[in-house]
Amino acid sequence: MFWQQIKPILLRAVLSLTFILCSLTVAGAAGEQVGFGVIVGEPTGLSAKYLINRESAIDLAVAWNLSGDNDFTLHTDFLWHRYGLFKIGRVDMPLYFGVGGRVELRESKRDKVGIRLPVGVSYRFEDPQFLELFVETAPILDLTPDTKMDLNIGTGARIYFF
Repeated sequence: MFWQQIKPILLRAVLSLTFILCSLTVAGAAGEQVGFGVIVGEPTGLSAKYLINRESAIDLAVAWNLSGDNDFTLHTDFLWHRYGLFKIGRVDMPLYFGVGGRVELRESKRDKVGIRLPVGVSYRFEDPQFLELFVETAPILDLTPDTKMDLNIGTGARIYFF
């Protein structure tokens, strides 16, 4: 019984993660910086970020909403970074904001599709430079199955490769 319930969720997670890792590995092979890590909050799961340049990036998450029915969530955002507002020591912490989308696959109800507007701040360590911490909030306008507002709040860490 348990396996029958968890099997579709695991299949979606594995397929999504495989696609994401392959895409980001190709970007990393081209010499770009790619970070992999976790996001904890609502939702909780795996996170990745591709730094296009110092001022823009694409992030994504494959995660679960732990409140309610453990719904499976995919989101991706285009982010703009603004420096000079927050600083700890010599480290300039960018404020970032962006626009993206979210798909929430639900077992017992109709799936949700919405628009995300994330805002957050990140801290990339001076030593080791490959570690980043972040905190963000993202208002969401769900477009299906009903037009409603939702909110994601999370914190996390990523390790950068390439």
